[in-house]
Amino acid sequence: MFHILDFIDSRDIREYNANTQFTPMEQAVLIYHSCRRTVDDKMTAWRELLERYGEDDFKILNYGERQFVRRSNRQLVEDTVRQYEAALSSRYTASNVIFAASFEEIGHPRSDELSYFTDYDSAFAFIEAEKQRYLDNDYLKDVPTKARISIVPLNEKNRRDSTWFDFDTDLRMTGLFSCYSGDEDGMDNENLDMAYIYVPVPFKKGDILKTINPNYKTDYGVLPRDSICPWWCETMGDSSDMIVMLDCYDYEENLFDYYDDCEILELEKCSWSELPKEEKILILLSCVYQDKMEAGQMLYYYSKFGRKAYDEIAAYLKEE
Repeated sequence: MFHILDFIDSRDIREYNANTQFTPMEQAVLIYHSCRRTVDDKMTAWRELLERYGEDDFKILNYGERQFVRRSNRQLVEDTVRQYEAALSSRYTASNVIFAASFEEIGHPRSDELSYFTDYDSAFAFIEAEKQRYLDNDYLKDVPTKARISIVPLNEKNRRDSTWFDFDTDLRMTGLFSCYSGDEDGMDNENLDMAYIYVPVPFKKGDILKTINPNYKTDYGVLPRDSICPWWCETMGDSSDMIVMLDCYDYEENLFDYYDDCEILELEKCSWSELPKEEKILILLSCVYQDKMEAGQMLYYYSKFGRKAYDEIAAYLKEE
């Protein structure tokens, strides 16, 4: 039997929920959002949930009952498993398609550099060879990478219906996307991405957070408010509402900005000591949000010292 905490990627959120009793539907959504567990791990866990729980069990969420789409919540999990199974099968059964493979370093996208193959195995052999080339190079062997294989229909008007498979730095398949037509009402495209769940988090206003998705570079920001989830999410939200805004700093442009699409489950606290030098100015913003510094003071230091504002006053600041 799987342990649901193994599918919560954030160390802070995982530890904070060590004693949380997630309902079957909540567990299914947590499994869906894990970016570190493999596709096989996810499918095995979903099947276990479907074997153990019935329709009524899947109706319940910690904030009450809710059905996300026209089909029942249990059917939504079944649909997701079926879509994954169909996508995996299509690697060897799809006709009139080509296979596009890409390989890149994390944080250095090369989405326009694609290699094309007539079958899936040849495409996977290509990304294996690319990874081996990195492993054989002393300067590149520790560089994190990712890869993708897409099944692209040769019929141009259906090009949007491609299916793709994502691989982490160890070439484990950790994600897939399947966009295929099904029954006429479109319900075949409904999956766990439709579902919103509330997950308790240990973050508060002014915390400096970092993103932890291994397939993307790490970003840093300050949480501007305590309330992460709007009240209406419990009745109207979907997975697109399981995000949070973070205030950030662009060192090259020397300006403050914000991210508005950080997935809550992919965030961890970042201590002052592990914050990169070019991000240290976020400490001042954190102090303002936590009432340890007046906004006017921060504006003064930033106006006078710019990028070096933190360095100029670091001796007077202390992390609690």
